[in-house]
Amino acid sequence: MNIAFKYFAQVRQAAGAESEQIELPDGANLADALAGAAARHGPDFRKLVLDEFGVVRPSMLVLVNGVPAARGGLRKLAEGDEVTLLSAVSGG
Repeated sequence: MNIAFKYFAQVRQAAGAESEQIELPDGANLADALAGAAARHGPDFRKLVLDEFGVVRPSMLVLVNGVPAARGGLRKLAEGDEVTLLSAVSGG
């Protein structure tokens, strides 16, 4: 199945793309999708998005079809779903 990814802020820089389609096996969940994106974009992307256990970092906002997703990543995905990744902006 094809899943659309949209990247914003630091995630866009780490991915080197604004958006893309990622092919996943049927029945894949959000954790699978994020692991696939991390494998595709390398260690800098992975370090930004996922912690050492492969769990989404608290500084990441993950949306599936415009709705915030739980951090555990167990949500099943379906053909045509859209995953949006946005890193929190910090400053002072």
